Amino acid sequence: SMIGDCFYYILPEPVTDKLTIEASVYLESNVDRSLIIFASPLEGSPYGDGPSLYFHNEGSLRYYDTAFRILDVKYPARQWIDVKLELNIPEQYYDIYIDNFDFPVARAPFRNPACTEIQIVGFTVYTHMVQPKPVYVDTLIVY
Repeated sequence: SMIGDCFYYILPEPVTDKLTIEASVYLESNVDRSLIIFASPLEGSPYGDGPSLYFHNEGSLRYYDTAFRILDVKYPARQWIDVKLELNIPEQYYDIYIDNFDFPVARAPFRNPACTEIQIVGFTVYTHMVQPKPVYVDTLIVY
């Protein structure tokens, strides 16, 4: 497995239709790259073959498909943030909700267009030359 050193949950069976992921996260800093919320097939990438949502430098939220796409919303440091991802696996996209679950802030395509199932959901600490500050996860709900 390529999953390596991250926190993840393996679903009992692969999901090929719709899936929702909810989490509450708290990041000590928004200065250095911090966290990825990801979902992949069983032998998929810890950066996400499906959803690949980054809590990135300077408070920016980004998703990755063929490049980083910056969302029009910032995340604050030292504050709990509620995140929801609604996956449409056959159509290979996910809607991203931050704090307000009534309206998505973006719709993102899957990172890997060959991804047709999800069986791993989790978090990867993301860093590049600078160790990020601590990250806390209070809940992970997958349904």
